[in-house]
Amino acid sequence: DELLKWGKSEGLKSSYVYSIAEDRRGNMYIATNEGLMIIDPSMELRNFGDPRVDDAYIRSLRKSNDGYIYGIDVDGNIFTILDGKIDTYLDSDTSPVKGVMSILPDTDNLGYVYLGTETSQVYYGNLKNGFSDMETYDISPITYVENFEKIDGKLWICGGNGIGTVWDGNFYKAIHLNDINGNVSYKDIKPEMNCPELIAYNLWAYNL
Repeated sequence: DELLKWGKSEGLKSSYVYSIAEDRRGNMYIATNEGLMIIDPSMELRNFGDPRVDDAYIRSLRKSNDGYIYGIDVDGNIFTILDGKIDTYLDSDTSPVKGVMSILPDTDNLGYVYLGTETSQVYYGNLKNGFSDMETYDISPITYVENFEKIDGKLWICGGNGIGTVWDGNFYKAIHLNDINGNVSYKDIKPEMNCPELIAYNLWAYNL
């Protein structure tokens, strides 16, 4: 086996890498604070090659089951990549969702995504139609949704001030920073939603 490394000397634009996603053709997309880069199947590193993302601060990349890579940048622009090219791009100025911080493709409903924002709102809709049919979930008091995952049909939300979950259209708070003192342990999280404490702890620890 061969160990390969890509750093600034190999052409990587920044040492701050926030996300990596691989598509169905074996292309690996590298999200940095100075643009989106790609490592092709021959292991060659290069700029992605689209001015909309080449110099953007890419916050997150997520892979969907239909072959698309979903991404967002720090300005709230949302895009999809298919086979090495931008397929859809929604500018934050025209997007109905403001302050986007995180994105999660819905594996149970292809084409639909969850969007986390700076506020206590999570949005759900179809990017290709500009979120014209989107749903909204109020997750107060949780704000600044930095990451979420769907586990056993429940949407687990990791915010800047706590965690919670959405299922059957309702939001349930698991824990809030104001509810605890000192360092977080899995013993601090109670299984209010009949979920394993360890899952809750792992999601929380990821966000610390």
